[in-house]
Amino acid sequence: MTIPRSRYWGVLLAGGQGERLWPWSRRDCPKQFLTISGGRSLLQHGYARLAQVAPPDQIYVIGSAAHARAVRAQLPSLSPKRWVGEAVGRNTAAAIGTGAFLIGRDDPGAVMVVATADHVIEPARRWAECVRVAGHIALEDVDRLVCFGVPPTSPMTGYGYLIPGPTRLRRRLAGGRVWAAPLARFVEKPSARVARQLIRRGALWNSGMFVWSIPAIARALQHHMPQITRGLVLTVKAPIGTRAFNEQLASVYRRVPSISIDYGVMEQAIDCWMVHGAFAWDDVGSWTRLASYLPHDRDGNAVRGRHLGLDTHRTLVLGGRDHLIATLGVRDLIIAQHRGVTLVASRARAQQVRQLVARCDNDARWRPFR
Repeated sequence: MTIPRSRYWGVLLAGGQGERLWPWSRRDCPKQFLTISGGRSLLQHGYARLAQVAPPDQIYVIGSAAHARAVRAQLPSLSPKRWVGEAVGRNTAAAIGTGAFLIGRDDPGAVMVVATADHVIEPARRWAECVRVAGHIALEDVDRLVCFGVPPTSPMTGYGYLIPGPTRLRRRLAGGRVWAAPLARFVEKPSARVARQLIRRGALWNSGMFVWSIPAIARALQHHMPQITRGLVLTVKAPIGTRAFNEQLASVYRRVPSISIDYGVMEQAIDCWMVHGAFAWDDVGSWTRLASYLPHDRDGNAVRGRHLGLDTHRTLVLGGRDHLIATLGVRDLIIAQHRGVTLVASRARAQQVRQLVARCDNDARWRPFR
């Protein structure tokens, strides 16, 4: 069975708030708007990737209302009727629910693809092939929900893990290049010890991307998160972008819990499958991950900007063209200078940058630098 391209609709989640790559990533210009590789921003890459599967006029972009201008600047071809600005962030369940009900209004029998705007995924054609496989799997059962697992490269404690069902239930598809299996269970953000055990058992990272039919996700949301669906049913009756739509959506968001779709729906759903992500995936969730995309010198330093180093090793340096960063006798540091802030941190503590961001949020003296 070939699913026509016209049946696919996309939701591109673009609601990041700029914490883990601070100070380069800021509240007004979070990670999805940054150019990390390939000459385009992560948002632009994500939109182009999703457009390989769904027609561009069938892609909704959902993110913070405060970023509307940045989205328009980076995606000038995006119709205003396909942009949803959230008044407040409520994690992925509310955003995905909003997208599902909007798509259901336009095309009740659609296949919905939920993709991310702030991840590096290569090659895009292999990702698109996996999405089409997931579309076939999703349409085999009226209530089936499909997620994507990617092979882990280390025991990361900040990711969710997917444990596939028995090997005998795996199915090879797309000429054997992709396999799919029933999902045995989710494990969210385990300890390092548990993560190592999960990897030995064949668990995969949860990529945060999904495919399902509109009827399947609508029923799942109604069953597991009725507080979201009641408000959204009313919201989508108003034309998108109108004052009535924006006010109703803001009212719904103020009342619903901030919860991920994984916790709110997927961990409770019965018929879940996972597709093995036969592509390279990286959420670029720390300065050390970003370093892998920057040029390195012979001493292992990753540099973007101007750097003069002597006896400097394994240090990440990011600065502006008009600002020289000079280092002497240091190693294993992160040094990032951007818009009035200079971060100096140990590479070993890259995951803790968010603690500094929280200090900025909570102290009026530093809030302007957030």
